[in-house]
Amino acid sequence: MNTQWGEAAHYRHRRAKPLPQAIADQLRRRIVSGKLAFDQPLPPLRKLARLYGVSLPTIHAAVHAVAALGLVRVEHGNGVYVSRPTSNAAMLNHACQNASTHELALIRASIDERAPMAVALAVQNARPHALPRRVRDLAFLAAERKISRHGYANRFVEADLAFHAAIAASLDDAELMVSLYRRVGDRLMPALVGTSNDCATDDDLHRLHGALAVAILEGRPHVAARLGRAISRRELESLD
Repeated sequence: MNTQWGEAAHYRHRRAKPLPQAIADQLRRRIVSGKLAFDQPLPPLRKLARLYGVSLPTIHAAVHAVAALGLVRVEHGNGVYVSRPTSNAAMLNHACQNASTHELALIRASIDERAPMAVALAVQNARPHALPRRVRDLAFLAAERKISRHGYANRFVEADLAFHAAIAASLDDAELMVSLYRRVGDRLMPALVGTSNDCATDDDLHRLHGALAVAILEGRPHVAARLGRAISRRELESLD
């Protein structure tokens, strides 16, 4: 068990989900993180079953689930090899369904940190009348977020997500990003509602959101990047 697969049993027992799904999720994580390189062969399935302490049919089911995402290819008679995904949408859907709360929060923080600079840069290079409606709405959405802190927790969280989703939706070719952000937000909703009081009562965080809207609308990418980082780190800390 002292191999790169040595954590398999520990991982399996702490996941409250069917074994094939749990194992498929771990394989996906290893591939996406680069721990399993493109064209690298997986251990033989019988050996993999022994390492995980499960039956051969369970391993078959897990491998075929990963193959359906396009992350491995099964070469009959030769083995199973890491492959390039054939569908980013399918992989993102699987990842969002199986990610932990912490992983989802990291995904959201990464988008919230990187998107503002890209959108502000696009605004800087755009004609004023050509700004996307979502960008023009940012000041309004920041004000809605601030006002909603005096209402129900879920309404505040929805307003916060709407502000950040509008920024993500303003990126070029944003369809996949918007879909990802929506899925992450939906799955994080219970955790965000549970910690909403910390963010709702944070006056400095409200000020940062308002300043971020202004920085993007004025096309100041470096300021937007700094504010995006500050906001994403604070909101991530509230979940930790």
